[in-house]
Amino acid sequence: MTEVEVNGNPQANLEEQAAVQRAAEYYASAVKLAPSSAVARNMESMARIYLGNRGDWAEESPADVATSLQKALALETSNRDITANLEALYGLMSHLPEKVTRIDEKQLERKMSAMRQVRAYQAKQ
Repeated sequence: MTEVEVNGNPQANLEEQAAVQRAAEYYASAVKLAPSSAVARNMESMARIYLGNRGDWAEESPADVATSLQKALALETSNRDITANLEALYGLMSHLPEKVTRIDEKQLERKMSAMRQVRAYQAKQ
């Protein structure tokens, strides 16, 4: 796992990591209790992105997180936060090796293009 200090304090980093892990577990429970909640899926995904990125994606697949965000967006197509988060995740993935993302560069470019179209559509609403 990548060790990054928070304000020069390694203990704060461990506490932050543990707090986000607990949050991810709560959000995962929320998704199970309310599977049609786009907000719960979005929050769970954001925690997973944080943990995945901090852990060099060793235990989490960014493609799986993207799928979760896609499901959230399908539940609430007008949710601009989910759109922005999915678009940001694709941007992050564009800087990761394909063996980590499990999505080839051309496919990722198509997904990013589609997100720009969704954002443009939402702006008209």
